[in-house]
Amino acid sequence: MEKVPSELDSLYLDKVTLQPLATPKINNMEFYLKRPTGDSWFWTYDYYVDKNGKLTIRPGEINGRKFYWHQMIGDDIPSAAPDALNTTIRPVRRNVVFSGKMYFDRLTKEELNRLIFLLNAGCEGPLGKRENGYKLGMGKPLGLGSIAIAVDDIKLRELALDTETKTIKLSVDKDYTDYVKPEVPFEVQKNYRMLTSFNHLKGKNISYPYAADPKKQVDATIYEWFTNYHGGYDRSKKKETNMPKGRTDMFFREYLKPMEAELGQAFGFGSGGKKKESVSRSKKFDIGGKYSGIIEGVNDKGNRFIVQLDDYDRKLKVYFMDTYMSVRPGELLAAFPINTRVRVEYKGKKPGYDGKEYDSWKIIG
Repeated sequence: MEKVPSELDSLYLDKVTLQPLATPKINNMEFYLKRPTGDSWFWTYDYYVDKNGKLTIRPGEINGRKFYWHQMIGDDIPSAAPDALNTTIRPVRRNVVFSGKMYFDRLTKEELNRLIFLLNAGCEGPLGKRENGYKLGMGKPLGLGSIAIAVDDIKLRELALDTETKTIKLSVDKDYTDYVKPEVPFEVQKNYRMLTSFNHLKGKNISYPYAADPKKQVDATIYEWFTNYHGGYDRSKKKETNMPKGRTDMFFREYLKPMEAELGQAFGFGSGGKKKESVSRSKKFDIGGKYSGIIEGVNDKGNRFIVQLDDYDRKLKVYFMDTYMSVRPGELLAAFPINTRVRVEYKGKKPGYDGKEYDSWKIIG
C-alpha cells in the first residue's frame, strides 16, 4: 500500500531508533573530574595515583558544567536496532522554523539586554545565517537538537493598579528600542562562542566511549569501552593486568578534558586498546600542524608564554606577538591566565637574535 503524505511529513523525518542514551554515572571520574597532574594514571573525588603508584590525597576538581557540542549531522542520524534500552522517534527536519512568545517580569534594562543577547546567542542578522545556538530536546549527545534563536520583536507592557476602582490597568504595548549589546569579558566571550558555535568542531571527531570494532552492537560496544579503558598494572612485571591488585595499581586509558571534544590519553594507550607510542622532545612537528595544550606561565622577561602540550613531553615558548589577539608584554597572563586551554600551530624554524634557529609557534585559539 502506497504511503499517503501528510502535513507532518514536511516537518518530520521518518522514524529512527536512537542509539542507547544512558544516564550519567557519578563514578566515571575520568569524565567529570580534571586530571590532577600530567602524570596521573588514576583519580577519584578524594585522591589520585601517579605513574609510579604513589597515592596522593587531594580533593578532585570538577571539570565544569556538562554540555553537548554541536555536530551538524544533517539527516544522517546514528541509529540502532530497537530493544529495551533505546527509543524510537521522528526527528524534526532541518530548517523548520517555530515561533512563539516569551514573557518576562520586573527586569532592569541591563537584565533585559542580557536576556536578548543570550537568546540570540550573541548573533545578529537573519535566523537562517546564524552560526551560534543551543541544544534542545532528546538525542543531544548523538548530534540532535541544534537550534538557532532570533529575537525579532520586543514589547514592553506596564500594569498599574487603580486604587479607586480596584482594577488593574494595562497600557498599550510599546516597542523596546533601547537594546545595547552588553559588554562581555574576552575570555568569557571566547569560550561562549566555542560552546555555541555550530561549526567549531567541523572536520573534528567528537569522542564517545565506544570500542574500536564498529561491527559490534552498540550496547556491547559501550560495555567494552568501560572494560577495556579501565585497567590494572603490575609494576613488578611492568605489564597490564585485567584486575588491579589495589587502588595504586588502577589506571585510566582515556579521559575528558575541559572544553575538549576529543578523549585525551591518560595511560599511553589509544583507541581500541592499541598502544600509543610515546612522543619525546625530539619529535619533529609538521609545519602547519595544530596541537592542544595549557598555559603554564610566562618566561622571566614576560614576553613569551610557556605552553605544555597535551600528550607530548614538550613545553613550548610562544612569543607574545604570535597570538590571534593583541597582547602587550607584561600583560600576557591577563589575556591568557595560567591553566587556560589553547590551540597552537607549528610555524617551522625561525632564526633568533643569536643567529640560531628555533621552533616557532602561534596560539590560534
